[in-house]
Amino acid sequence: MERSAPILVVDDDADCRVALREVLEEDGFTVVEAANGQAALDYLVSHDTPSLIILDVVMPVISGWQLLTILRNYYRLSEIPVLMLSGCDVPLNVDNELVSRFMPKPYDANDLVKAVHRYRA
Repeated sequence: MERSAPILVVDDDADCRVALREVLEEDGFTVVEAANGQAALDYLVSHDTPSLIILDVVMPVISGWQLLTILRNYYRLSEIPVLMLSGCDVPLNVDNELVSRFMPKPYDANDLVKAVHRYRA
């Protein structure tokens, strides 16, 4: 079953991307992947807007926080919901205007799917 626009998964760890894709596709979502913030930005400027971005924080080239800042400065991209995942501690100053939800790694697959249903456009 096709559900709106795809979800963009951005993570430099290929195993994490595969695991996220498998969990989401099992629930009927279409998933596209990017290995870092630059690859995600390249995808976003040349494709239709995804329904949600699942974004790792620590990545080479362009980090999750850097990509988020870039997204929020482009009108077409600024309204995309973002679910950030990180193995780092959740920062106390997460700006709810920028991030729909922050989830720690490892994540519970059921909680992730619930968050995706809640936050995707």
